[in-house]
Amino acid sequence: MKADYFLSRIPGLVQEFAGTRVLVLGDSMLDQYTRGVVPRMSPEAPVPVFHTTTVSHVLGGAANVAHNVSTLGAETRLVTLVGNDAAFGNLSSLLDSAGIGRSSLFVDTDRPTTLKNRIVDDRGQQLMRFDYESTAPLSDILERQIIDSLSENIAWSDVIIFSDYAKGFFTQRIVSETIAIARSLGKLVVADIKPANKALFAGVDLITPNRREAQEMTGIDDVAHAAQSLADVFSSSVCITCGADGMVLYDGSGAVTHIPATHSDPVDVTGAGDTVVAVIALALQKGCSLSESAQLANIAGGLVVRKSGTATLSPAEFG
Repeated sequence: MKADYFLSRIPGLVQEFAGTRVLVLGDSMLDQYTRGVVPRMSPEAPVPVFHTTTVSHVLGGAANVAHNVSTLGAETRLVTLVGNDAAFGNLSSLLDSAGIGRSSLFVDTDRPTTLKNRIVDDRGQQLMRFDYESTAPLSDILERQIIDSLSENIAWSDVIIFSDYAKGFFTQRIVSETIAIARSLGKLVVADIKPANKALFAGVDLITPNRREAQEMTGIDDVAHAAQSLADVFSSSVCITCGADGMVLYDGSGAVTHIPATHSDPVDVTGAGDTVVAVIALALQKGCSLSESAQLANIAGGLVVRKSGTATLSPAEFG
């Protein structure tokens, strides 16, 4: 009965996201989709000839998290790192169109804006992906500029999301300063992290790795035991996304909760984790329990994987 009551509240709850202020920090990228047809094989080598028909761009990585927050009606600011290049121009235009605050986009002239170019045929099949990126650590100057921007941005926000794609944005000082300021102001911090940076994020309120990442961070194949181990390491609650197997939660109480998936036969899982972390952070900020928040994020993940490419959701899609 309690679960049914929560499900009945979901449309109204999602409407309440409007006006919530979300600060997203992390590795942004531009997702490019180069679509076309393969009419023949090349006479030069045993490879297909690809004829491009359209090229489109969408926000990816931390920018996609911010976009998901925005399309659900909340306000968002993005603190991120870009290069001084054409991809930055495209990403900036998309942020403007989405109404995402970009006053804290920091330009590193020594690196490209991260770009993932997916080559997709007329059947919707991804043939290849070309990545343009640098994972070099931040310079001391850029690190200081980012840290100097934190106090005002965190004070503005209701909840903070770390979106880590291990592309060089996060340093121990940036994470520690953010958590310290957030703690002093009573702000919630949710982190979607990559195993390569796991040492940085102890002390956040919630981490949201996928099953492969959780196994890599712990060396434990059993998801429930991995969740318990991660909770001990990070001193946080844990939500592990498991694709077709749903989610596994551990909140430190000793109980492991499994939430079944709401989808089957996904069209495209690209960016689904961005949707999940955006929704779970918004729901927690609205006072939902971890289980309720994860249940709502699970529904959101099930909706977004039915779309092609990196995608977002609107409140109306929740019923």
